[in-house]
Amino acid sequence: MDVVNEFYDTIIGDHMYSLLYPAFPGSYDNSLTTNATWQYKPATKYFSIPPSQAAYMSAWPRDNIYRQMINLFLIAWLVSFSADS
Repeated sequence: MDVVNEFYDTIIGDHMYSLLYPAFPGSYDNSLTTNATWQYKPATKYFSIPPSQAAYMSAWPRDNIYRQMINLFLIAWLVSFSADS
């Protein structure tokens, strides 16, 4: 599931959270809007996707439990929605 979450974060999640929950809202300096506390660690040694700059621009890092719960809900919802179609 970590690999699925990493793939989702790279494609959709990083950009969504950087827009909806930025590191410092209202700041116009890009050097101040990065999340310097989070460091990328691949989910597995066999497969990894390097994160974009948007991964560091959210106040919630990728290992935040609330972010992971929302991601898993959205992934399950997207899968069930596409299965119904």
